Amino acid sequence: MRLVVGSINDAGRLQVSRKWSRHLRLGEAVFAHGSIPPELLEELNRMLSGLREDLMQAHPGVSVQAYATSAVRDAGNRGDVEALTSVLSDQPLRILSGSEEARALLEGVRHHYDLRQTDAVLADLGGGSLELTCLRDGVVLAQYSLDCGTLRQGPCGRTLSERLRALPESAQQPVPELLLTGGNAKVLGTLLPELLGSEEVQVQGEMEVVVSGEAFLKGQSALQPTTPQERMERWSLRPHQSQVLTPALEIFGELVTFFQPQRVRMLSMALKEALFFWEEGDPVR
Repeated sequence: MRLVVGSINDAGRLQVSRKWSRHLRLGEAVFAHGSIPPELLEELNRMLSGLREDLMQAHPGVSVQAYATSAVRDAGNRGDVEALTSVLSDQPLRILSGSEEARALLEGVRHHYDLRQTDAVLADLGGGSLELTCLRDGVVLAQYSLDCGTLRQGPCGRTLSERLRALPESAQQPVPELLLTGGNAKVLGTLLPELLGSEEVQVQGEMEVVVSGEAFLKGQSALQPTTPQERMERWSLRPHQSQVLTPALEIFGELVTFFQPQRVRMLSMALKEALFFWEEGDPVR
């Protein structure tokens, strides 16, 4: 569960006043068993009720919209989640499709980064899905949502290349840039400068970290042997961040190997921020 309280300023930028997150592992339960067990639903209900009370006190009058992604859209009992979220918002829960995730993420990225005349693949990795947007000269060539994520069971990274090879030939071409978004990309953006050194990493403010494709694979190789415990001790990562970084590194490595980018850009943008800029039914531009 993630919460962002914010607003769009006069310059069209997102001003965040508060962030909050809790890891319930709903996706882990759904991807393993097909539904969310009663004990997790009870915990979700307690969390939502407490969050609603907190929001009313700290942010009276705030407009609340709840969204759900792959964990809930794949759950056989997703109606139970829809009912529980009514305590948090008067508006119905929006269960996003994979294509809607991809469009929303692209809209948010475009508000913070100049993608004009860009040839790239934009990749957003979550717990249950991987959204890909292929850009040619800044225009969307195609968008795809693959059921591959850091919480899906099985050796996802070893089968991802097969899924990529099944894409249309026009989407399989090498690209100058691979743009990575989401929580795992943010974590990597904080770790790579230390692992690779300033000569191989460009840090552009708080919004962007850039490395060559070769340097990215070098950093990936340095990180993969570390254990979750070592990551928590060395970099103060939270337990969840430390654990999901292992499959994330595998998946990101597959993307770099497949698309052969000259540059890999880790962007400080995730779906929760991007949704401020997206409206349901927005066309792909």
